[in-house]
Amino acid sequence: GKVYRLSSDNVDCYRVADERYKNEFKEEEFDGFSFLWQIKKSQFREDFNSWSIYEKIHGSEQFRGLKCYRIIGQNSFVDILTTEEPIIELIEDQ
Repeated sequence: GKVYRLSSDNVDCYRVADERYKNEFKEEEFDGFSFLWQIKKSQFREDFNSWSIYEKIHGSEQFRGLKCYRIIGQNSFVDILTTEEPIIELIEDQ
């Protein structure tokens, strides 16, 4: 199998959830491949904005640049909010 390292210079917020919760976000739009997806219309990003003071601290200009990425695991997923694109490195290819 293949082993990857994902990293980012800046992560503003993340959540880990069981895969059964993916069906709760039917309005989401996403684009991606294999294990990493960019969520174009993210419920997590909308929720984050509604219950945080992020926009007040960082300003609306930076908030507009906030992107949501989803890492898909075997039984869970991780949503990541960041202004930077993740860096994907292939560590091992067997």
